[in-house]
Amino acid sequence: MLEVYGVTQENFDRFKELIVIDATKIKKININLCTTEELAKHPYITRNVANSIVKMRAKWENYSNFGQLLESELIDQELLNKIQPYLTL
Repeated sequence: MLEVYGVTQENFDRFKELIVIDATKIKKININLCTTEELAKHPYITRNVANSIVKMRAKWENYSNFGQLLESELIDQELLNKIQPYLTL
C-alpha cells in the first residue's frame, strides 16, 4: 500500500487494521512456462527483466529454485524478494 501514490506511512497506520489480504487469491506466474509478454505485464517486472528470465530458463532447462534468477544482471535480491510471491516454478 505504501507504493500507492499519496499513501503515507501515517495514513497507512490509520487504516492498516482494515486491510485483508488473501494470498490464495494471487495468480502466480509459472516462470518455467510463461512468455516474456506474460511476465512483462506484471507491474514489478520490466520487459528487459522478463526477457532475461525467459532467456535464462533455457540455460537451466527450467528453473528448479528462485535463487537461479539472481544470476541475471538485472535481478538483485531486493527485486527477487519483491517478485517472488507472484511467481511459481
